[in-house]
Amino acid sequence: MRNKCNIEPIDPSDIKSRMLVLRNQAVLLDRDVAAAYQVETREINQAVRNNPDKFPEGYVIQLSNDEFRDWRSKILTSNLPDDEKQRVKMGVRHAPYAFTERGLYMLATILKGAVATRATLAIIEAYAKLRAMVSDMEALQTKKDGSPEQTGLLARIGGKITRTKRIKK
Repeated sequence: MRNKCNIEPIDPSDIKSRMLVLRNQAVLLDRDVAAAYQVETREINQAVRNNPDKFPEGYVIQLSNDEFRDWRSKILTSNLPDDEKQRVKMGVRHAPYAFTERGLYMLATILKGAVATRATLAIIEAYAKLRAMVSDMEALQTKKDGSPEQTGLLARIGGKITRTKRIKK
């Protein structure tokens, strides 16, 4: 689907696949937010620094040293292409920032333009899909083992699940 500006929409599953679970929250790292908005990571972090009133506690989280080490070890041993591993290994020297859903909504009030709009829409859709999946998982707990309801719900959930990475606390 194209919009008036002939810019392709961003697939929410691309955003969802980059989500991490950090401190029991689904977050996006600053580098992944920058990729979605097609800007440099420093521009995302600069927007946060220049607008501290829009990012109270809980909107943006800086990874602790332990979380950062755990994240780096998972990224460098994942299935990334060799050139991406090298870029991550050499390019990330300090703990990144992680944006919660609320922080991403605030960031959307700062970043403007067609690309920013489509990135924001994809982020909103990704979080909506994540909430739906959590709701399905909670509903699954109430179904009797082996029941048709459980089987149907499992099939529906199976179609929604993508790889979600978890960072140790």
